Amino acid sequence: MSTTLEGAPTTRITSLLRLATAGSVDDGKSTLVGRLLHDSKNVLADQLDALERLASERGLDGADLALLTDGLRAEREQGITIDVAYRYFSTGERAFILADCPGHVQYTRNTVTGASTADAILVLVDVRKGVLDQTRRHLAVASLLRVPHVVVAVNKIDLVDYDEAIYRGVAAQVAELADGLGIERAVTVPTSALAGDNVVERSARTPWYDGPALLELLEELPPAEAVLEESLRFGVQRVIRPQSAAVDEQYREYRGYAGRVSAGVARPGDEVVVLPSGVRTRIAGVDTPGGELPEAVTGRSVTLRLADEVDVTRGDVIAAASDAPDAVTEAEAMLCWLAEVPLRGGQRVLLKHGSATVQAIVTQLHGRLDLDELKLHPASAFDLNDIGRVALRLARPLPLEDYRTSRSGGAFVLIDPVSGGTLAAGMARDPGRAGGIEWEI
Repeated sequence: MSTTLEGAPTTRITSLLRLATAGSVDDGKSTLVGRLLHDSKNVLADQLDALERLASERGLDGADLALLTDGLRAEREQGITIDVAYRYFSTGERAFILADCPGHVQYTRNTVTGASTADAILVLVDVRKGVLDQTRRHLAVASLLRVPHVVVAVNKIDLVDYDEAIYRGVAAQVAELADGLGIERAVTVPTSALAGDNVVERSARTPWYDGPALLELLEELPPAEAVLEESLRFGVQRVIRPQSAAVDEQYREYRGYAGRVSAGVARPGDEVVVLPSGVRTRIAGVDTPGGELPEAVTGRSVTLRLADEVDVTRGDVIAAASDAPDAVTEAEAMLCWLAEVPLRGGQRVLLKHGSATVQAIVTQLHGRLDLDELKLHPASAFDLNDIGRVALRLARPLPLEDYRTSRSGGAFVLIDPVSGGTLAAGMARDPGRAGGIEWEI
């Protein structure tokens, strides 16, 4: 990939892609990820030696590539993926952070975790089984989380003798499901994780497939819609006020607000508003341990100094004054319920949005998503792994944004106020506006 500056020569850069993988049990996901790492020369010699020794102890013919990401002892013993495994690898074209997510229904919450920050999601489908309930669930999660790119590997093509008609049938099922979920484009690739067909290199055994191999496709995916073009959003994580603890006297009166730029660009002189208070001021400076910056772009952790002495605390959001969101106490949202205890209307929870945590009540359950009909049906409770729409009332205002336009501003989690455990992943929709049972998934 390359970037061209006007009047300057083209410069080749290596971009980063955050990739999450998902698939039903025994679809060969861990093997595919292992093959991807192995064939792209991202496996160290000692790792491969350890896998071969383990294979020899178990009486296997060769190294089990699935164990490259299945690191827990229970995963190795049962041959399943339980927790999200993160791996870093790179090619000459791109660097990747891979989140290998579990396939079992009871671990869907781990898939939500892995996909929540992904630029692309790779979903596996066994060509012999086609689209299953868990495939529907994983693609529904990808749709709700607004993962920019969806790739479906139709795996184990070798077990049907590389039959084009069978592959086309599964690809049609995927396209129909993606359309029903509102996924603009789901790309399918016929693969064999075991034999390596169309994983890193194109296979001669699928002459009817003229698309790229899986790794080629991942290298060529365009960057996700640039959040640099969005208005500034900066969540305050800590107030920096050294006072008498400062070694250098010039910092005795220093006051800064540390956090991360989640969208847009922060520049000195920009007019901003502090939420939820609504107080306007300007950015006086952008500081780092290495010195002051002329600007801080999305993803950069910095300390902002403000021109006025305003009341700012952890959990506040510093936003561009020209396009600041409203701070609301009523919100509509889609939830992925992640707890074994059911959710019922009237339940009290803690809602964590960025660095802010407030008390909240789930005032109403509007409906639960039926994965077969792709519609919301009335429900009196949400069980583990259910997806549905709710209404929330917050104890104090938060600048929740519509998740469909801002992934960072619309995302939150619900927490059990007693145990502190995570209950749900939430995506705000049309915050501040009540009513409207119909919902676009």
